[in-house]
Amino acid sequence: MENYNSILSAVSDQILNLLSGLNSYRSPYAKTIGSPSHFVEELTQKASLQTGAASAVLSLPQGKLGAVTLAPEAVLILRIQGKLVKDIAALYGKEHQVNPELLAYCLFQDKTSFFRNFLKDLGARVLIRPVTWTILEEATFQIARGIFRGKKLERPKRRFWLPLFGSLLSGGYSFFETRQIATRAQELFSKDIISVPSDEPWAEETA
Repeated sequence: MENYNSILSAVSDQILNLLSGLNSYRSPYAKTIGSPSHFVEELTQKASLQTGAASAVLSLPQGKLGAVTLAPEAVLILRIQGKLVKDIAALYGKEHQVNPELLAYCLFQDKTSFFRNFLKDLGARVLIRPVTWTILEEATFQIARGIFRGKKLERPKRRFWLPLFGSLLSGGYSFFETRQIATRAQELFSKDIISVPSDEPWAEETA
């Protein structure tokens, strides 16, 4: 259990560094005239293939070597997915609005209820509140736990064909998860994103 918590803490720290580090990434894409859906689909397909292949390859090692590849696999995939989110935001002319909170929402919305506290979807508009770094740290620990839920920290050695089957499943999951993230990002950045002071109540009438 101690080893499990230490790995979760390490991955949580890497996720935080990734969320803040992606601020330095500048998308080569710009706001399009008309609907950016075609560009989004191309970018999504490319990123999905990349994450699927990376997950499949890094899921092959077994035993202690397999345990070593768990964290790098998660971080590599999240980096590809994070750049995809920023590219989609750029296509909608909103790259400047991407912050760690919105990145985390696009990447992990289905892994924790944390996002209910700072983001509210009102249809055509999205209200967002700033959160403290401490709250984000707590959230990323829960996110790390969600990522590794159901995974063993030491992938057991199995018959030669089982690791191959498992790697294909892992690659397929990452492929479809990346597509879900792209859909979430597209839905988010196609709306007006409005910052709300943390002490101001949600305003339903602004919808």
